[in-house]
Amino acid sequence: MKYIALILIGILTACSSSTFEQEEEQVNAVIIQYDSLLQSVENIDISSAGPNLKRYKEALAYSKTKLSTDKKPSLKTMTYLNDLKLMKRQFRNAPNQKKDFVTNIIRNQDQLQNLLNDVDNDIFTKEELNAIIVREEQALEGISIQLNEFQSAYKNYEIRFDSLEQLSQTFNYQ
Repeated sequence: MKYIALILIGILTACSSSTFEQEEEQVNAVIIQYDSLLQSVENIDISSAGPNLKRYKEALAYSKTKLSTDKKPSLKTMTYLNDLKLMKRQFRNAPNQKKDFVTNIIRNQDQLQNLLNDVDNDIFTKEELNAIIVREEQALEGISIQLNEFQSAYKNYEIRFDSLEQLSQTFNYQ
């Protein structure tokens, strides 16, 4: 009789505790990873975007003074000017891209907090919850990849722009 009482107490204790502890830990881990991503976004230095846009305008104005109005620019000149214009787009869009990363990360964290509330209220089956967690982890990975690409692309655009700007002074406009 004593053993039956202990077994019943054990079963009741197991039933009363959340059966989704592992899933809750996974969701909390994703939230923590989003915190790290948010910190990474905040550490991205795009302060050069504004000054680079100004330098772009100056380089473009200088380039236009060197172009001949008598004939159509050569393919080499048009390629150079197009490369220069690509820089403008990157520097102009950088602040909005950074802001979009912050917005998406915060929104995803809020959704994960709501998911934890739904787990506490036993809204999902274990299979449904695991499918949701997989999608959330994939979303995290997608944002992480995009963020890494943005960081490296921005640095590369700065370097490329510096060389294009220097080239504008010595470029043989044809």
